Amino acid sequence: WNGINNIPLGGGDPDNGSGVASITCGNTCEANDTFELSYSARVPDGDPSGFGGVSYSLYMEGVVSAVPVPAAVWLFGSGLLGLVAVARRKARY
Repeated sequence: WNGINNIPLGGGDPDNGSGVASITCGNTCEANDTFELSYSARVPDGDPSGFGGVSYSLYMEGVVSAVPVPAAVWLFGSGLLGLVAVARRKARY
């Protein structure tokens, strides 16, 4: 997604409800790299919210963070080690 301009997010007409996004990373989009996300759209005409035709946009800047390994993986691994230990103990006796 890095550097792809105007990523369509549904529909066919950005002027009538479809959102358009652009994501740019400072370098490679890896951990500790910066990013910018811009998004703009228009509420479709006749929307029941009463905001039909209103344009809006979102701009975010941030830093890509590493995703930690979930605790469930560590719990699963320790459970497997426990089962192996029990199986080895039973095999001896």
